[in-house]
Amino acid sequence: MNLLRMIAALAFAGSSVTLMNCKTATLSNEGAAIENATAPPPATCRSLGPVTGRGGGSFGGGWVSNENLIEYAMNDMRNKAAEMGANYVHYAGNPTLGSSEGTTSTATVTGTAYRCPPGAEAEEGSMPVAAEGTAPAKSSGPKPPIGAAGFDFGDSVVDAEAACTEAGHEWTGDDGRFRCSGPAARMGLDPNVVLQFCGESLCAVVLLFNPGSPESGPWVSAYADLKRALKKKYGKAASTKESVPQYCKGPEFKECLETNRVLLQSLWRWSEGHRVQMRMGTPAKGGGDPAIRLTYISPQLRADAAAKKGRPTGEGL
Repeated sequence: MNLLRMIAALAFAGSSVTLMNCKTATLSNEGAAIENATAPPPATCRSLGPVTGRGGGSFGGGWVSNENLIEYAMNDMRNKAAEMGANYVHYAGNPTLGSSEGTTSTATVTGTAYRCPPGAEAEEGSMPVAAEGTAPAKSSGPKPPIGAAGFDFGDSVVDAEAACTEAGHEWTGDDGRFRCSGPAARMGLDPNVVLQFCGESLCAVVLLFNPGSPESGPWVSAYADLKRALKKKYGKAASTKESVPQYCKGPEFKECLETNRVLLQSLWRWSEGHRVQMRMGTPAKGGGDPAIRLTYISPQLRADAAAKKGRPTGEGL
C-alpha cells in the first residue's frame, strides 16, 4: 500500500470510529410528540420511570458544539420516553456536560417519563431552564408580557380600534373578536393581528405571520427566527413540540401544513397566568388559513375560560 492509500485508509477508519462513537440522536416522529418541560406534570399523570438521554461520545463529541450536544441528549431522552409509551417528560436543571482531554465531548440529561391522559396540563409556576453558562432562572426572571404589537391587555375596544387606525391599518370584527390589518407599534414585521376581549377588556392578542411560500424552508426559518427572538426576551420555552416529517419537506409541504402533519409549537408560561404560545399550521378547530400564530394570553382570559369551563389556547382566534 502506498503512502496516499494508507492516509486515505486511516482517514476513513478514523471517520468511521467517530461516527460510531459520537451519539447524534435524530428526533423521531414519536419522540417529537413528547412534551418535555421543567414543569411538574399534573397529578393525573402516571410515572413510567426515569429516562436518560445522552449526546456525543469519547470520539467525535469534541468536534460538536455544546448546543448541539445538548440537543442530541434531549432528542435521545424524548425518543427513549416515546419507546416507553410516555407522552410527557419532566426534567429539572441544565443537561450535564462531560469532558475528555479538556474538551467538552458529552451531554447527559435525566428526567422522568409520564403517561398523561388527554387534556392534562402541567402545573403553573415553573421557570424556564437557564441557558448554558448562566445561573438558573429565579422569580426575578423575564417579566410576563403586558400585551403585544402595540396593544395592551386591559385596553377597551375603543382604545384598541384607535391604536389600529392611527397606525394606518384597517379595523374589522365584532362580538368580542376583532382584527387589525397590522401592528399598532413598529415591529420590523407586518403581521395581521387578531384581538379577543373578555367583557370590555383586551385579554388575548394573536399575531399571524405568513411567509407566503409553498416550500418548507421559509416557513421553518421564520419560525426559528421568531423562536430565537422570544427566547432572548422570555428565556427558554417551558415546552416544545417540533416535527417536520421528511415527506413534508418537499412538494407535499403545503398539504402537510393545512392538515397539521407539520408540528412546530413552543410555549412560555408564568405563575401569574400569562402565556405566550407559538404554533405553525392551521387552527386545531379548523376555519383558518395556515400561518405561524403567536398568541399572547393574559390571566383574565384564563379566568374567563375557566369560568366557562373552556381551555384558553388561542386556537380559535
